[in-house]
Amino acid sequence: MAPTIPLKTITVRGACPLDCPDTCATLTDVDLDTGRALKFYGDPDHPITQGWLCAKMRPYLERVYAPDRILHPLRRVGPKGGGEWERISWDEALGEISSRWKAIIAEDGPAAIYPYMYSGSLGLVELVVAATRFWNRLGASRPVGDLCDGAATEALAATVGGYLGADPRDVLHSKLVLLWAHNPSSTAPHFVPFLREAQRNGAKVVVIDPRRTITARSADQFVQIKPGTDGALALAMMNVMFEEGLADEAWLAANSVGWEELRGRAAEYPVERAAELTGAPAETIVALARELATTKPALVKVGHGVNRHQNGGQTVRLLASLPAVAGQMGLRGGGVYLSTSGHARWDGNSVTHAADCPPAPRELNIVQLGANLTGAVSDPPIRSLFVFSTNPVATVPDSGRIVEGLLREDLFTVVHEQF
Repeated sequence: MAPTIPLKTITVRGACPLDCPDTCATLTDVDLDTGRALKFYGDPDHPITQGWLCAKMRPYLERVYAPDRILHPLRRVGPKGGGEWERISWDEALGEISSRWKAIIAEDGPAAIYPYMYSGSLGLVELVVAATRFWNRLGASRPVGDLCDGAATEALAATVGGYLGADPRDVLHSKLVLLWAHNPSSTAPHFVPFLREAQRNGAKVVVIDPRRTITARSADQFVQIKPGTDGALALAMMNVMFEEGLADEAWLAANSVGWEELRGRAAEYPVERAAELTGAPAETIVALARELATTKPALVKVGHGVNRHQNGGQTVRLLASLPAVAGQMGLRGGGVYLSTSGHARWDGNSVTHAADCPPAPRELNIVQLGANLTGAVSDPPIRSLFVFSTNPVATVPDSGRIVEGLLREDLFTVVHEQF
């Protein structure tokens, strides 16, 4: 017998909270009598989401109502790593955290408490407020650093003013699209229908990547380069443009600073050198440079992977400069596109209330968690770790050392997690 549909339902509008550039518009049908979500789906009226969600989000209600969800506080019994837990009440959990922290603060100060989080669930309330207000008031150590795009953030701010990518629908105006270290079929799926329509309209799509990705399979051209050599390829392409008179020097002179120095740096990368460094044929580099400079408009869409290599920030700066040298900036369907998040702005102090709090006693780099837990930080040592919106053993470098630190018997660790 088919399940009956409750008569009293409400549809709640929302946005996907995961760390993805699509930021899909979502609809959730909720049973008013029970408060239980019945259906979760993409908003058909949203111009980007267009009624569908990615494979990760489609079964989201299965995650929300999974039978192994943690719904109550659990306290470890037995040795660390033993996997044995007992259920306790919220009052017991909050009371134990409070008493342990008060003792730590009395002995070593609040700097011995270290909140550790990243971007498991985004949003001002879920992440920014939860990551600042209480900890600022407490006076805990402040986590700093970046696991994702810190180098790219600084690079684009210094080069083009920030994460100011165009509307993804503008690719419909592009005649050439370079997908540089970017695999949107896997990481930005709602961009792909627009990309495919652009191809049907005659746009050429070139994928530049060390791997033949899913996106590369349907591209018009795939240029395979060695990992970490993106900067050399970009410089060589610029050198071709400058040498052959294809660079838009008039635009550069009117709208940029330092382009002459960039031209000098690019001259150090003739195509023969770049071919040896990158593994791409010299003739391919020359042809790609000429095509980028002469096809208007052309878009360079960049993935986050390049900013995680050595010199990642400088590589992103070069990729942002490449369409400027080619005269593609300011054209609809042209320029550089890594992220659009810089268009969203808010009053940071209204969210964090940082101005109303004392300065943090110290800042600890989140990338160095393993070292910080095993002796690199000692005045005071980290005596309590509160982890939420991240899984550092799986996502942070030096996981073995992190595990070693977490196994310290004197470390009081609290993890706020769904599973």
